[in-house]
Amino acid sequence: MNIRTKRILTDVLVVGGGGAGLRAAIEARKYGANTLLVSKIATGYGNCTSTSWGFLNATGFNSEDNPEKHLKDTISGGRYINNQKLVDVMTRRASSEVSELMKIGVKFKTAGNKIKLFTTAGNTYPRGLVAEKERGTAITEPLLLYAKNIGVSLMNDVFIVKLLSQDNFVTGAIGIDKLDEIIIFQAKSVVLATGGAGSIYDRTSNPGGTTGDGYALAYEIGVPLVDMEFVQFYPTVIFQPTLPHTLIVYELSIKEDGAILRNNQGHDILKKYGLDELSKITRDNICIAVMREILNGKGIDRTVLMDFTAVPMEKYERYPFKADIILKRLFSKDSKMVQVTPVAHYCMGGIKINEKSETCFENLYAAGEVAGGIQGANRLGGNSITDILVFGSIAGKNAAEKTKRMAPFPSVNEEKADLEIEEIKSLISPEANEELLNQVSHLAKKNMWLKVGAVRSEKGLLEALKKFSSLREEIENQTVKNFRQLVKLLELKNILQVSEIICRAALSRTESRGSHFREDYPKEDNKRWLKHSLIQKTNGEITVRTLPPNS
Repeated sequence: MNIRTKRILTDVLVVGGGGAGLRAAIEARKYGANTLLVSKIATGYGNCTSTSWGFLNATGFNSEDNPEKHLKDTISGGRYINNQKLVDVMTRRASSEVSELMKIGVKFKTAGNKIKLFTTAGNTYPRGLVAEKERGTAITEPLLLYAKNIGVSLMNDVFIVKLLSQDNFVTGAIGIDKLDEIIIFQAKSVVLATGGAGSIYDRTSNPGGTTGDGYALAYEIGVPLVDMEFVQFYPTVIFQPTLPHTLIVYELSIKEDGAILRNNQGHDILKKYGLDELSKITRDNICIAVMREILNGKGIDRTVLMDFTAVPMEKYERYPFKADIILKRLFSKDSKMVQVTPVAHYCMGGIKINEKSETCFENLYAAGEVAGGIQGANRLGGNSITDILVFGSIAGKNAAEKTKRMAPFPSVNEEKADLEIEEIKSLISPEANEELLNQVSHLAKKNMWLKVGAVRSEKGLLEALKKFSSLREEIENQTVKNFRQLVKLLELKNILQVSEIICRAALSRTESRGSHFREDYPKEDNKRWLKHSLIQKTNGEITVRTLPPNS
């Protein structure tokens, strides 16, 4: 493998090609900065925004609703540990971001001559807008086209390995590309918009590349992360052989339509756990009930059954992602039941930012799912895309404004950069064992789903940490032959790092709150735990401490 090294200079470097990255790049370019967006896959595709329903919350389209009510719902859903200053920014700027999207060319579903509004669990009023065709690409494709038209530079198939920094000052990043080149990106500002970490679990609704890269990049240089223990699981995803994971709108199918979740003995799971009232049928409660049945041996191949016998067929047409077609194909003449499972869906925690999307490192910004503190302990449906648009815009603007106050490019620590380059080169060798990478990846992800999933305990978390340590040892001296394998190895290292971070944060929080459920501490403890967890690298080790809310 012939490795070359080159250097690229840019005012603003945006890392990540999803909704947050595109929105940040557009805003940075609009404010006059020379802007480069790099993505490890095709920009605008294969990320959580593009594969979503294209659903976001915004007030201003319903006379009964307002940002204060949206804020109240978000904080209530987040179990009161959201950073309220960040939530206030998100809810107040949401409607202006919708207007920006419409100017860029995004179209939303309408009823007559008005935007059609939807309601999801936890939202008091209808405030959800859905992109045409009910696909996230209806948002990312217009953003991508607009970014190109205004002069944003794009580089696909680039994996960022390390952020370059010195004295709490970020000066750029080092990446690799599919041409077997190592690239030093020298930048006046860097925006991390790399998304979440759903793919560190073996069952997830996220695309395959969501391996927590941004969390690992920030953690490695000492940037603090907040509330990493809070991972939202989607409770009812079809999980049967030969079929893709397909989301079902559980609010409709269970709450309104009469579907029933059953264990392997045919018992009604929600009734068993006292979830009879509509107010109790939330994502976190359903996930906990289902996972308890699976972990107690009352599942079927780590799934439970969803019984649609009582659901009229015409109701299926309301379900997104063509679930109606898949359901009808799965049903036999004698049975209307499918296997479903909880899957990792969204990470509430992430890089600690302020209202300007700034991190504690000079010139480093973060936006979207990679940033934490906004969603608290549980995210309301529709708030994710709102978040990425609002803070993507803020990050891009402030990153660009920062460059105007910097005449020369910040100097890169060449000695440190050379060491990083040599470390990357040391991973290349004719002797490689790709099968080992696949095995370790599978074991790590399965470990996360079983031990650090929707149901947790001290015993399980300690077992998970021990497993991560042994898996890390297995790949310590692993080498690879080509770019594809190199990305796989580096992603696997990120998976193990982020998995341990989440595990240690979950072990530290000795209560249950929102998406974080501890069997050994099943109650919410506001006297001791109405606060954030803060995770940071200190002397090469993961340290966890606490911070008051809104700090």
